[in-house]
Amino acid sequence: MLAGVLEPLRRQVYDTLRRSILEFRIKPGERLPEREIAERTGAPPATVREVLRELAEDGIVETTPDNGAVVTVPSPREAIELDETRNAIESLAVRRFVQNASDSQIDALRRALREFQRAVVDRASPAELLKARDRFYIVLLRAAGQITALSLLAGLYGKVILVMSRSLSEPGRAGDTAREFQRIFDALAARDAEAAVRACSHHLEQTTTAGLRGLAASGVTAP
Repeated sequence: MLAGVLEPLRRQVYDTLRRSILEFRIKPGERLPEREIAERTGAPPATVREVLRELAEDGIVETTPDNGAVVTVPSPREAIELDETRNAIESLAVRRFVQNASDSQIDALRRALREFQRAVVDRASPAELLKARDRFYIVLLRAAGQITALSLLAGLYGKVILVMSRSLSEPGRAGDTAREFQRIFDALAARDAEAAVRACSHHLEQTTTAGLRGLAASGVTAP
């Protein structure tokens, strides 16, 4: 009975903290004291610890023996290195999409694109834009038959999600992302693998550049 009561509260605390971090109301490097969070949310300390562990698995919180839980400080070096891995995985995925995707799967990707574009027009929060962005990639990777790649990218995204979120917070960047997604989709719909690879690589480069620039301007990136 108690577990059934605590689960909605745990999800609420998780959603609130995650959104606050992704929208930079809680900034990189800022501590997340369990006791204060428990008092503010009314959640038991054990529930707060569980939430912080889940956020650590997401890659946006780190735990240290001295300071407890703190919001992850993105590393430009790591972000750039991970770009190479992400680019290789995404390039393979778009080639497989061109080979394997059915017309109905192309239609599903078009719907995911429209959903992201609507979120941009509606001025959705960075957290909501990230959800719409994720749906676009999930449809793409599943249609490509790259389920393992989907799992690998999910792990990599956790390490750079604050960079992506900051990128979408930069002026004009959400609209640029929508246009980049349109170019990716157009190439995939035309079954043009090389154009799709170039469009994905360009999007990845622009996302990382804008995100790191925004974080550096805020003085919150690691060496």
